[in-house]
Amino acid sequence: WYDSATEVILTPGNYTVQYKTIDNWNTPPQEEVVVEEDIKTEKTGTYTHHKGSLAVTIDPEAARTAGAKWSIDSGVTWKESGDTLSNIPTGTYTVTYKVITGWTKPGDTPISVIKNQEATTKGTYTRDKGSLKVTIDPEAARTAGAQWSIDGGKNWNNSGEPLLEIPTGDYTITFKPIEGYGTPADINITITKGSSIEKEGTYSCIRRVGGENPDYLTIQAAINEANPGDTILVAAGTYP
Repeated sequence: WYDSATEVILTPGNYTVQYKTIDNWNTPPQEEVVVEEDIKTEKTGTYTHHKGSLAVTIDPEAARTAGAKWSIDSGVTWKESGDTLSNIPTGTYTVTYKVITGWTKPGDTPISVIKNQEATTKGTYTRDKGSLKVTIDPEAARTAGAQWSIDGGKNWNNSGEPLLEIPTGDYTITFKPIEGYGTPADINITITKGSSIEKEGTYSCIRRVGGENPDYLTIQAAINEANPGDTILVAAGTYP
């Protein structure tokens, strides 16, 4: 076997030029050549690379919506989930995945593209998560049904009941209104990857003086039993 462009001295005659078979390449057909005395004969053999295709699917849909993509050129070119790269040279490629906020990307995936075949693989992103625990005071409010929520009251949680594996992002803690108590103000929080957040919400007792069904008959009696943050509602009237 000779390297490309090697000049070989031959006696005049008929010869057959053959090309060596190499992996992942189509071998040029053999050629008949006539060598004449004192004449330089040249031939060119062109190898063509075997071709195949590659398709990558990304899950879940939420990650795709958030911008998840894949690449085989280290991110120079990003492809969408389900895209197919056709007629690419055979060989081994490394599929990499794009970093997106709030998600952990799949690990790099080596994959072999074979002649006239479609190689496929799947990359699954996982949502970054944290946890949250909210404590409610006083005990009397908890007994009366005080609870907290991070979804606008669709789901209510008890005091001290942790929510685990909350997807990262911004949330607002709201508190359930209950009869006889002032509701704590909303609390804005940000859940980050691996975070464990603890918050408190304190209900204020509403103490009614006078009017229908009063808690107290005098203002001073309500003041004597009030705790910091309590609200005293005084009905119109004259009090001792």
